[in-house]
Amino acid sequence: MVPINDFYAADKWTLIRLAKSVLKLGVRIGGDVHFMVDPTYLNAIAQLTKGERVLEIGFGLGYLTHYLVKHAQHVFACDVNPIMIKAIKAIGLSRFDADLFICDALTYKPPIGLTVVSNVPYSITTRLLLRLLTNYEARRIVLTLQREVALRLAAKPGSMDYGRLSVVTQCLSLVNIIKHVPPWAFWPRPKVYSTIVELKPLPKPCVDVRALESLTGKLFTQPNKKALKVIRQFYGLREGDLPGQLLNKRVRELSVDEVAELVNMLVNMGKIT
Repeated sequence: MVPINDFYAADKWTLIRLAKSVLKLGVRIGGDVHFMVDPTYLNAIAQLTKGERVLEIGFGLGYLTHYLVKHAQHVFACDVNPIMIKAIKAIGLSRFDADLFICDALTYKPPIGLTVVSNVPYSITTRLLLRLLTNYEARRIVLTLQREVALRLAAKPGSMDYGRLSVVTQCLSLVNIIKHVPPWAFWPRPKVYSTIVELKPLPKPCVDVRALESLTGKLFTQPNKKALKVIRQFYGLREGDLPGQLLNKRVRELSVDEVAELVNMLVNMGKIT
């Protein structure tokens, strides 16, 4: 028998049994709710936060919270679902030194300079990612994402994964792929692999973020077309209006710096306000 206070440090099968036991409390499981239960990956994430003040978004049943507390200076942990606090208290597993509270991460404004950690629900990945980068003023961001999304964040110009999310993320942060995570590290098992990603927000974005989102929202609707054709379609520019090195490039071949150059040009011409 594993003592109740040691459940969090137990093997993943014990954690799965624990998760199953809270179903009767009204905890919704499945859909985009998947608990990471493999201690190897939980510990790998927590070790990245050593000595830091951490905000965990979506603490769930506190599995990752338990490991974060071991390494971080202090842990603040929020979840949008009030039932989660009730659930972990009901099964007697809230005995760790973390501040648990309820918040909606898509509207919450945290203190400046925290390291943000989250196993991101699939359904809000893009919205949460952009908010973390533009509104949280975080020191560092450590996320577990679908692998295909993580690869898009780090993708290079010209690759199949490169797109709008790549440009916006790389304009705002340095992207580091930490570790790929198999489906069996979660319960219930998702159908896809996940990836742990570290984002280090840059002191200053490469260009105005709203203008960047406006331009990339148009450009990357047609990533395989020549940039000139797409710019002409949406903004009415002619060949002589564009820098020479961009004339023959396809949209997906434009570097982050080149997209930023286009943004500044269009802003200066009054095409983006």
